[in-house]
Amino acid sequence: MSKTALILPLVLLAILAWPGPGEAAVVYRSGEGWSVEGEETPVESSAAEQMHKAEGLEAAGNSRAAYNAYRSLVKHFAASALAPKAQRKVALLLEQHSDFDKTRAACSV
Repeated sequence: MSKTALILPLVLLAILAWPGPGEAAVVYRSGEGWSVEGEETPVESSAAEQMHKAEGLEAAGNSRAAYNAYRSLVKHFAASALAPKAQRKVALLLEQHSDFDKTRAACSV
């Protein structure tokens, strides 16, 4: 039996047995940094609704959820007229928590 006839089935078996992409609790995305899966708040159907939701969370004193809601608006509705305001709010919330490196990165987007 030739070597290729022996190696080929082993290679095919290895390819088929290779696990697919796995689930991860902590994920790194280029341009966004590290994030925890499931941490984001659900995204509303329009930019105006998402902005209203984020502002409500911020007014209620839940700055972490407001930060995630503003980031979601910027990410999912980047072409919206509200995206620059949401990006500014992201930077302001980061600045309030003294995270100046992320603040500078958020302002340079």
